Amino acid sequence: MFDENDVKRIFEESFKEFSKKHKITCSFELMEFKDFLDLAGKSNIIKKDIKSGFPVLVGALVVHSNKKDKVCMSVDVLNQLSDEEDFVKALLIHEFYHILLKSKVKCDRLDENLKSEERVKKSMKTEFPELSSWLKG
Repeated sequence: MFDENDVKRIFEESFKEFSKKHKITCSFELMEFKDFLDLAGKSNIIKKDIKSGFPVLVGALVVHSNKKDKVCMSVDVLNQLSDEEDFVKALLIHEFYHILLKSKVKCDRLDENLKSEERVKKSMKTEFPELSSWLKG
């Protein structure tokens, strides 16, 4: 089981590792369970999954901003998904790629969001293959 300090430490370690390859800036926020689920429900991809009847298994999200992007997580959600640190690192690296590659997203539409997911998966598989194996799809 993770606590807030565990997740903050994993964030710092993951950010440091990612920063050896790419330079990004972002903040980090741990959210309460309900707030995180409310935020997740605003995602086009998650809305699609809900409509399709797929279980929603999201552990991290990025809130993009012109000022500073923010990675959001919930300790309660993470503890429902896994107890492995490498899984949390994989989620974070995945979100860091969304920040790195955000300029390639033309608009906030489902098709663009799905293309973004594919770019992130491809980049992560190339540069962090051991961590990419923790994420489905």
